[in-house]
Amino acid sequence: MLRTTSILLLSLFMSCLGIAQQNQTEDPVARELGLRFSGFDDFNLFYKKAIGADKYRRHRFLFGRVAYNYSRADFDFNVGYALGTEKRKPIADKLSFIHGWDFSLSAAYANRAAGNDRNNQYLLNPAIGYVLGFQLDISDSFALSAEVIPSIRSTIGIYDNGDNLYQFAADLNSNGTALSLMYRF
Repeated sequence: MLRTTSILLLSLFMSCLGIAQQNQTEDPVARELGLRFSGFDDFNLFYKKAIGADKYRRHRFLFGRVAYNYSRADFDFNVGYALGTEKRKPIADKLSFIHGWDFSLSAAYANRAAGNDRNNQYLLNPAIGYVLGFQLDISDSFALSAEVIPSIRSTIGIYDNGDNLYQFAADLNSNGTALSLMYRF
């Protein structure tokens, strides 16, 4: 499953790179398209667009998962999106410190068997974080970044059985740490 997902994501990324190259114009606005890795099983699609001198608008598409268990007829689905601003401060010739606000929202749905009944579960996770990291310009077309996003998040869970969940947390963990490979166009 992990191998198939990785191949699909890499194919999607390469297709986006091909489209980006075809649509290149003399537009001076810098754009970056990339993959963000928070581990071997957590990938995000990344898009950045310059909105000023050393300032970028960040879009992260937090792909979740879709799963179906045929034997129990369980169904899971989750997806998310993050929007933020990134400021870059040059440190050395091709190295920059990056920082800025990151707002994210993810949603999940699960339908699970519980004895003779079926339970529906709805989760909503809004979060606000602050990106801290470094970006290395490998070439004019490619960049590599490492970042962490400490965040404050909440979880709202609605369950059929009425045991609803309301949680508030501050995070600084490996789930917010990532490496990104970006293509510039």
